[in-house]
Amino acid sequence: MTDSFSPEDEFWDFAVRTYGIAGVGERLLDWQDGRGANVNLVLLCLWAAERGRRLDPAACARAFAAASGWHTAAVEPLRALRRRLKVEWAGLAQDVRPTRSAVLAAELKAERAEQGLMLAALAPWPAEAGANPGQALARINLLAYLGSAAEADIDALLAAIG
Repeated sequence: MTDSFSPEDEFWDFAVRTYGIAGVGERLLDWQDGRGANVNLVLLCLWAAERGRRLDPAACARAFAAASGWHTAAVEPLRALRRRLKVEWAGLAQDVRPTRSAVLAAELKAERAEQGLMLAALAPWPAEAGANPGQALARINLLAYLGSAAEADIDALLAAIG
């Protein structure tokens, strides 16, 4: 990365790229809806590992606490509205589509702001480690956040990411 990119930009780019890998987005949404996991915090665990940073449970808790108010006030209501527009008013597709698109754009901006809050809680961020430390560190970070009950799911996610 060049010096013109901030950690926030790098994290956002990583998150978009990783979420877009076949099967990864669906798995993360399953964790969100089924386990109450914060997708941004899962992605932060992966990104931190790529940068050579180990997160312990206390760091994960700090990141979660820093973003939880924003998540509750901004991200969750926008997500709920977007989902309602998709399901409850699907018959009004032509009329609802522009509104749903605008809500999605606002939701993504809220998600990006949430990432910034998490990064600020864990600053300073080290420079990228050069060589990717690998999935072992990603696994450690994810276990610090999700706990050992999610081990099989973590292994499946890491296999999907490659």
